Amino acid sequence: MLPRMSIPVVYLDSSTVGAFHEKDDAWQREPTRELFRLMELGCVRFVASEVGLFEIVHSLKTPEIVKELFRKTFPLDSLLPFCDEALQLSDHYLGAGILTENHFMDARHVAVCSVARIGWLISWNYRHLTQPMRRDAFNAINRLHGYDPVRIVNPKGYLNEIA
Repeated sequence: MLPRMSIPVVYLDSSTVGAFHEKDDAWQREPTRELFRLMELGCVRFVASEVGLFEIVHSLKTPEIVKELFRKTFPLDSLLPFCDEALQLSDHYLGAGILTENHFMDARHVAVCSVARIGWLISWNYRHLTQPMRRDAFNAINRLHGYDPVRIVNPKGYLNEIA
């Protein structure tokens, strides 16, 4: 009998959910849809958090079709909480100058993912999350505070790594 392989768990930030319905950018849309196809096939499990809920569902700027995708993919009772521990870790990221206060929500995504011990954070946000120097800085703070590193990549990068 073959050993059971565990299904990888990945944290999706708001940019990834939004890219599913991207009209003008097939470069983002197609890998995002492939990632969702893998989830539907049971090859990967998605998680999101209350941070994503706030950014997507409670935003007046988010198209209704994206809000509906978020609600369908992430029932309220499945969302990772934004707890005090995640708040403290996100404050460490900001205090270290990885991001400015203007981008505190991005720091919160990384913190929730780290506190929950999720090994992957999938994002299209190159400027604040997937950029290698920032990713390394987040992980340096994680190690300093006893958390495992998080692999922060875009959907295309994730698909390339598991291929």
